[in-house]
Amino acid sequence: MRTSRDWSIRDKLTGLFVAMACIAAITVSVPMGVFDLLGLRRAMARDLATLADVLARNSTAALTFRDLHAAQDVLQALRAEPSVTAACIYSDDGKPFATYVRQAGEIPILCLPLPKSRPPGSNLTASSSSATSFSTAKPSALSTLNLTCND
Repeated sequence: MRTSRDWSIRDKLTGLFVAMACIAAITVSVPMGVFDLLGLRRAMARDLATLADVLARNSTAALTFRDLHAAQDVLQALRAEPSVTAACIYSDDGKPFATYVRQAGEIPILCLPLPKSRPPGSNLTASSSSATSFSTAKPSALSTLNLTCND
């Protein structure tokens, strides 16, 4: 193998231009990839929060009249969303009212009693996402819906 000292000027310039092109390609593509990944995560969180808000609003009547069957029917709409693994509608006292689990027999962690201090919005982790939405039919009654989704 020849050392760089033995290379011709043409070979040295070609190597330099190839190295500069690789550095420029990496410099441009890495930030673009990170930006796309972050944008995808934001879009997923926004979609999940919108879905939680729609389902929370649709479950208001079921919670007002304490109709468990109607609440479960609202949650069955999640079958159309393959990434949603579990959902739980909480009553105004913070206890689970109706649940949805994609795989039968699996009890999701999200259906534990809900802490009173949990704010509405989305929570993204490395392996899953969750969204919480509040719905109110009257000022004294506040219902909560929580969704969990795999990325």
